[in-house]
Amino acid sequence: MKRRLIPFCIGLLLLLLSGCEPAEKTVHDPIVTYPGYNSLAELCDTSPVIVHGTVRDIGKTWLYDADRTDGREPMHAYTPYELDVIEFYKGDTGESSYTWLRSGGETRTDIYKTVEPEFEPGAEVVFFCNEYGCANPYYGIYEVVDGTVQVYADWFPEVEPIEEDSWYGKMELADFREAILDTVANE
Repeated sequence: MKRRLIPFCIGLLLLLLSGCEPAEKTVHDPIVTYPGYNSLAELCDTSPVIVHGTVRDIGKTWLYDADRTDGREPMHAYTPYELDVIEFYKGDTGESSYTWLRSGGETRTDIYKTVEPEFEPGAEVVFFCNEYGCANPYYGIYEVVDGTVQVYADWFPEVEPIEEDSWYGKMELADFREAILDTVANE
C-alpha cells in the first residue's frame, strides 16, 4: 500500500503546485511610442473612431504575437475594455458596445507596463481610437467626471489652466462634444 501512496501523494503535490502563481512576475517596461498632436483637428483627423461611453467590463489580458515562430517572447500585451456606447462622435459602427484595447496588463506570469490610464467599470470616457487602440494616451483619452473633462488648454483658448504652469484645464463635456463634432464635420 505504501508503494502506491507515495507516488500518488507526490503526483498530487506536483499537480497542486503547478496551479500556483509564480513567486515573482516578470515586469516588462512599455515600448510603445505615440504620435504627438498640435491641435484637436489633427487628433480628430487621425482617429477613425471617437467614442463616448461607459466602461462595462475589463477582459483578460492577451499577448500580441504570442504564437511567434522565431522563439522570441511576445513584446506587447493588451487588455480589452468593453464600453457601453453613449455616442459615437466619429466612425459610428452602429453597435451599442465598443472594445478599446488598452496596452499593457497582467498575466499569470508577467506584468506589461503601460502609460495608458486604467479605468474601473462604470467610468465614463471619451476615446480617440486608431487601428491599434488608442491614438495617444496623453491627447486621446478623456475621463468624464461630474460632467467635465480635463483637456489640453492650448487647444481651447476659452479654457483656463487648472493651475499656473499647467497644460490642462477643465471643460464641460457638452462643449467638448460640440468642439469634436464641429471639427469632424469640417474634415
